[in-house]
Amino acid sequence: MRALIKDIEEPETVLPEQRFTTLVKRKTEQWDYWREISAPIAEARPATNDNDGFSATLIGHDFRKLHIATMDYDAMQYRRTSQHVQRMELDHWQLVLRKTGSEISCSGNRVLQSHAGSLDLRSYVRPISANASAGSVICIWLARDNFPELSTSLDAASHRAISGTMKPVLQEFILSLERHRATLTLEDIPSVASSFSALLAASLRQTQDTLEDASLPISAGLLELARKHIDENLASPELGSDSLCKALKISRRKLYYLFQNSGGVCKFIRNRRLAACHNALEKITDRRMISTIAYDYGFTDTAHFSRMFRTRYGYSPRDAREIGNSGKMPNRSKPTTFMQWLLQVDG
Repeated sequence: MRALIKDIEEPETVLPEQRFTTLVKRKTEQWDYWREISAPIAEARPATNDNDGFSATLIGHDFRKLHIATMDYDAMQYRRTSQHVQRMELDHWQLVLRKTGSEISCSGNRVLQSHAGSLDLRSYVRPISANASAGSVICIWLARDNFPELSTSLDAASHRAISGTMKPVLQEFILSLERHRATLTLEDIPSVASSFSALLAASLRQTQDTLEDASLPISAGLLELARKHIDENLASPELGSDSLCKALKISRRKLYYLFQNSGGVCKFIRNRRLAACHNALEKITDRRMISTIAYDYGFTDTAHFSRMFRTRYGYSPRDAREIGNSGKMPNRSKPTTFMQWLLQVDG
């Protein structure tokens, strides 16, 4: 990790920091503020009288393909219902390294007990209920669009503790990243993301015996085949529910059930196509016009494509191209909730 850290010569290239904290509010307003900014993701309740104040702070940094935050908070209870999952735009996993405190949570038939030193994996497309003591955690969020090669293993390991001989290595990398993130620059992002992906993949290989998931009537393998078919046919105008049903030899009802936690088949395909457009726009060697890239991935209305792109990423297709040319992140509106922040870092 130390090899990734460079002396800062140009302060303007330092990664921007995002901060959410209740400490800017009066004690009687702190809980309402926390509940408001976390509401799109989960329904939270304080462990004590909400008029006594609620201290919570999140300090995060955007690494584009992943992002990291330190969270310190008072005791609370929270739950993410099936309604939250269906409404959310988030198809993310959350890796949680607990520094202090404890938590017990339940997701489906899986119960997870976390304590200081635990390294746990959660999925945002699964309902969860939890009771957390006051504590401090380091969280890393991973968008499915950015880690397709690990999606099956991450789904299988969701709501489980990471263990094995690779855990201390991954844990130390996360701690080192948390210590030095304030000095990392935009140029460090590819190295950090690549190193983290390699360590995470090595850690997940040791949990392949957890690939069974009794809560899903359709196997994880079938879901992975569906995603693979989508990625291989993103540019095809025929890609849709009918072509997927035919390719996978399943009914439309089964297909819809397969993607219900991802917001539906059409939404999943649209988001994968937007991600493909984003990747193309970032490539310096791809000099196609923006409208051509959009059209090649099925977006025939340029104005509508631009609106969807901005909604998804927080900046325009032209800004995305500028990222590839200059390596600098565009100016974006400041997020007011956790969910807005998470959505802005896709790509």
